[in-house]
Amino acid sequence: MASRIGKYKISKKESALSLVDGGIASSDVQLQIRNPISGSNSAITITKTLHAGRTVAIPATEGSGITHVMPTPAEGLEFHFIYVGRQVADEDVAFDLVEKGTYEGNITWHDNNHGTSAGNAVNVVNCDESDNDLIDIKIPLAFDLHFVGKSASSYYVWGSVTSDTTPTCANG
Repeated sequence: MASRIGKYKISKKESALSLVDGGIASSDVQLQIRNPISGSNSAITITKTLHAGRTVAIPATEGSGITHVMPTPAEGLEFHFIYVGRQVADEDVAFDLVEKGTYEGNITWHDNNHGTSAGNAVNVVNCDESDNDLIDIKIPLAFDLHFVGKSASSYYVWGSVTSDTTPTCANG
């Protein structure tokens, strides 16, 4: 007997083919909604329970040395951070693993240093897995960073940063 997915009839053969191809034959299809959450303008400890799988909006911090402490990496654990503040002098936003792992990937940096010959350039900041556990963004205008756990000791990282100063990925 055929089952239905929405208005479509799916035969047992089609259902089996779908399952072999990695699909799911179910009439219980739901749309997953990811509610964004507000970050903090002061340092926070990022948690799997509150922040994983969601977009975290980080406001202007009005100060330097604001470090968000990331949890120990775990395979498939995912975080997404965006900056929703304004450009503030001496502002410094960092994501630190506190020696619990490393970052691996590339961040596209858009140089917003108007008025200099080097202004408005695009470069790439590389985080290699050797000993990089601190991403530091100075005077951000915008950022959109993604972190996905590669293993129990490393996060993949990618995204973009727009700022006057080159972001760094280094040993913290």
